[in-house]
Amino acid sequence: RFMSHFGPKNQCGGSTTELVVNTTTADARKPAIASDSAGNNVYVAWQEYDTVTGFSNIFARRYDINGCALTTPVKVTTDQANLVRSNVDITVDASGSVLLVWDEIPGSGPEAVYTWRLNASLQLPGGSPTKVDAPPAFPPGADRATTASVA
Repeated sequence: RFMSHFGPKNQCGGSTTELVVNTTTADARKPAIASDSAGNNVYVAWQEYDTVTGFSNIFARRYDINGCALTTPVKVTTDQANLVRSNVDITVDASGSVLLVWDEIPGSGPEAVYTWRLNASLQLPGGSPTKVDAPPAFPPGADRATTASVA
């Protein structure tokens, strides 16, 4: 829920070196942070679980180098019942495009990895995220490290 800002204080009117990243009361977890190549923009992505609705979504937010929010939290995924989204990661390419990647684990069916490319302002493109990989299904309780085989 918080991001540390390395400096004497938050340059956007705050009095601490920590910034609130998400603005909801949902359970925010597993943040990922990236910056553009010039170091002028910092991007934070996280998994958020809403204990009321049971929805699990991925969010992202953009800050300037002083820790000032340049966007509100952007909901990257849509609400979908019985689906857990986790292990979000974020990177910024040389052109300033933001690439997010995360796992989706449905209530039934195999886990899959998804990705979505956004512009530097975190505007969502049309369409939907790209499914990158669907690993084989594992029996309940199986140890993936010993069950998976190398081709």
